[in-house]
Amino acid sequence: MRRTAPDLSSVIQEIVGLQDWQPGHSLSLIIKNAGSTNVRRVIGFERFSFDPSLSPARLMIAYSTEGLPTPTETPTPAPTNTPIPPSPVPTLVPTIAPTTPPQPTTPPSCGCYLDWFGGICLFSNVQQDFTASLHMLKNSTVDLTLFHRVENEILAKTPEGQRFINLYYMYSPEVIQLAEADPSIKTQTQELIDLWTSNLQALVDGNGDQTVITAEQINAAKDFANHLSANASPELKQAIADTLTRHPLDPLVNKTMNQAWASLNEYQPAWYAIVALDKHAHQAIKSTGNGNISVHHAGIFDNSNANDALADTGNGAITVDPGYSISVVGNYSDNHHLISPTPETGAKQITDPLASLPAPANPGGTCQKINVSGNTTLTLTPGCYNGIQVSGKGNLILNPGLYYLTGDFSATGQGTISGSGVMIYMKSGAVSFTGQGNITISPPASGAYAGMALFVDRSNNKSVSVTGNSGSSITGTIYAPDSQITVTGMATLY
Repeated sequence: MRRTAPDLSSVIQEIVGLQDWQPGHSLSLIIKNAGSTNVRRVIGFERFSFDPSLSPARLMIAYSTEGLPTPTETPTPAPTNTPIPPSPVPTLVPTIAPTTPPQPTTPPSCGCYLDWFGGICLFSNVQQDFTASLHMLKNSTVDLTLFHRVENEILAKTPEGQRFINLYYMYSPEVIQLAEADPSIKTQTQELIDLWTSNLQALVDGNGDQTVITAEQINAAKDFANHLSANASPELKQAIADTLTRHPLDPLVNKTMNQAWASLNEYQPAWYAIVALDKHAHQAIKSTGNGNISVHHAGIFDNSNANDALADTGNGAITVDPGYSISVVGNYSDNHHLISPTPETGAKQITDPLASLPAPANPGGTCQKINVSGNTTLTLTPGCYNGIQVSGKGNLILNPGLYYLTGDFSATGQGTISGSGVMIYMKSGAVSFTGQGNITISPPASGAYAGMALFVDRSNNKSVSVTGNSGSSITGTIYAPDSQITVTGMATLY
């Protein structure tokens, strides 16, 4: 999408009109993220030659030379100590930037290895104070064209590849600083690139089925990750650990590059905390009002191919931690730009990733119907219940364990529900927490249903609706294969 900044002529005019402005002074314009996304990509000027859809930002200045001396070819005299009188101040005239994109150019040989994903070449003659930390492989012979192709032709084509790109943009500055502080990391980086270059070349050239990954390559990658992690910030350390857990490296030994890339793109159910599996539902996952859906150490997957499969129609946010994705088979609507990161559309539809997880057995006994109202406080023990209703100022406390419901589970008015180590199984009936009271539920930490807060039976298509105030939260996985999930008010799902 092409965007045009406001007319900056008055701002520039004010700067060059300052009394101490002299010819040759530098001027920097800082483009600051306005909050629409957590990650701002910077497109290098040469990037157009690789992807014509990506044009770099250009500053267009038109000025009047009226009253200025005419330039000549006379060589500039040697500098003296004589003070330089102020030059006439040029008068800026607003102009419209031409829409013709820059002509393709050959990428410069900049020797900055982190150019491979960003299209950014950082030269040693700019911002000298940052040169040491950014120009980490200045003597490198890395083929930058190859790495541009890896990004554009391989990584950018799949949601998992896009996740790798996002991780790069987030953590590459720290990686560079670590490499400058520890020369052995810099050496390892160069050796790792040299070791994998032929494999990557085969992958982008369509010969990935003829190139096999060796144990030497995997061991080098593991050693590099471990070395980096030992010196990294807690955030980078966690990102490395999560990625190696998500994608163990040892199973890639003796696989072809094509096989390895296919395995990296296989669906990993453990890394999606919210999964809506209906293949055609409109707004299969929806946040309205001030409701927040916030997922930590996992992602969100929406299996619907509808144009509005995922919808944020209110003022609440839908977010996942950096390095994790919001994947949608169809498309999404984000009226107030509160979904972060930007959902990855066009995901491949999946079958039920938890199909092998057995539904819990009915614990037996009489399935009572529970009604908590007025100012009553009731503590329940795990078991079978033919519906639970909390209303008025009722207060329901759930002891740890499995709650097997055959009827609606609802909370209205100012009724509150709290439970730690709880798993709610909806054999039938809807979940409707629509009151103003706090709903705080967290899942078991161990056992067959560890991490799962709500399990809606595969044959139950009743909705899951959570409305509440800022104190309401449901922590854990919500597994609702055939249900619509709606979060409104100020409730939060973790």
